[in-house]
Amino acid sequence: MPIVGNPALHRNTVSTAILAVALGACARDNDVLNSDRITAPSGSYASRYSTGARSRGVRSRRACRTRAADRLSKAPGSLSPQRNKTKLDLPLRTQINGAKAMQPINRLFLALSGLALLAAHPVAAQDNAEDQADVWAAVEGQWDADEKGDKKWVDEMLVDKFSGWGKSSPAPRTKASTKMWDRFNDEQGQTVAHELYPLAIVVHGDIAIAHYLYSSAYEDKDGEVEMNSGRYSDILVRTDDGWKFIAWHGGDDEDDD
Repeated sequence: MPIVGNPALHRNTVSTAILAVALGACARDNDVLNSDRITAPSGSYASRYSTGARSRGVRSRRACRTRAADRLSKAPGSLSPQRNKTKLDLPLRTQINGAKAMQPINRLFLALSGLALLAAHPVAAQDNAEDQADVWAAVEGQWDADEKGDKKWVDEMLVDKFSGWGKSSPAPRTKASTKMWDRFNDEQGQTVAHELYPLAIVVHGDIAIAHYLYSSAYEDKDGEVEMNSGRYSDILVRTDDGWKFIAWHGGDDEDDD
């Protein structure tokens, strides 16, 4: 007669019945093995026989459990225990070994990161040194152009938003104001020699500051030469055409007299 009802319940009932039959067979085997009807020989052999029987009984019980589990797993609709195994079911030794396996990878990553930093540092230092050289070349270029009487250096070397404040001027001068006073000074005389003494050059991204001392010889239109010395701090910005001045401050040092 066919069984009517929930198929899953039917499968669970069949699995339970198979497990009960298997475990019942194991229990009967153990009862026979441990019953008093087994007569052991006398003497020392008797003790060895008894111990061996108990050992075999333990192994037989384990074998019965294994056979019972096999029968249950082969029952219709039963689920294999292996299918539901998750990471939490893995032995602790496996999880620990997995964690240890990650340690060499982490050490390799740290080592490569350190090498990358060490490799990048000389490159950054080299780039900074090249920028400092370019900045100082721009400073010397401005002094050389002024000494040679070049009338274009203001337009070519100053940015449009330039603001420079020399000691001889009462207020900062724009690019146009600097160009006007440079033309006036050329009419009064000319710088005939100069020497610069760099003190410090700082480059931060596209901005640079150059601190330096100078000595110059100025010859007026009457032929008299005046020696001057002083200091300047020039501020430059990086452009597509190279470093250009956006500001400066300085001038002749005052006499002690």
